[in-house]
Amino acid sequence: MPEYEPYTALTGKTDIYKVILLRDQRELTFSNIAREVGSSVQRVSSLYWNGKYRQVILYIGYLSEALDIDILKLEELERRAYSSYRREHYVCGYFEREYKEPLEKYRHGEPGMREEFVRSIPPLTTVIDETAVRCIVMGRERGESWQNICEKLRLTPERAQFEYDNYYRVKAEQIFQKLYPEGLDRLDNLNLWYDYFRAGGSSKRTYEILLGKLTGKGNPQVANGE
Repeated sequence: MPEYEPYTALTGKTDIYKVILLRDQRELTFSNIAREVGSSVQRVSSLYWNGKYRQVILYIGYLSEALDIDILKLEELERRAYSSYRREHYVCGYFEREYKEPLEKYRHGEPGMREEFVRSIPPLTTVIDETAVRCIVMGRERGESWQNICEKLRLTPERAQFEYDNYYRVKAEQIFQKLYPEGLDRLDNLNLWYDYFRAGGSSKRTYEILLGKLTGKGNPQVANGE
């Protein structure tokens, strides 16, 4: 008896699997899926992302046994893929591309991701250099679209947005350290840090608020929501 879970562990969850098919095969938006299944956008979005994560876990379990691969190596590959792409459907598509035939056999005729989507997934890029990060930041500050930036750098939009956000988060942390030398080790400073992020709503805006406080050109009360 195989130790891996059968693919019916996913297809048998009809509410989740229907959302996956509508999203992956018909390319419907979450709004359209919500209307079609009579649910909320938040609900179908949650079903989809949880389902894609579950799908990857099932793939890993099957591949480990069917191909006699150490499951720890496959789990490490999954982490690398997520770091590269920052969304579960890309990770799922990556595994389907790298292990096409065995996963087709595992699904017993059920469809995977669309072939066009699978082919479009960029190569694994766990770490990108400072030049690429600057390209992302400068491109966005010039008003360049995420699509154009990603095509040039061969990144997913989610990865590019993650790097952009992280760039400003690091800069915000550096300014915070200047304003509050004790850093985030003190609980009151940690709470203040969260206050700044709640006020800013994004890493870039938080950086701008802190920079204004540092230079005396901003509103020092904004972090408290006043």
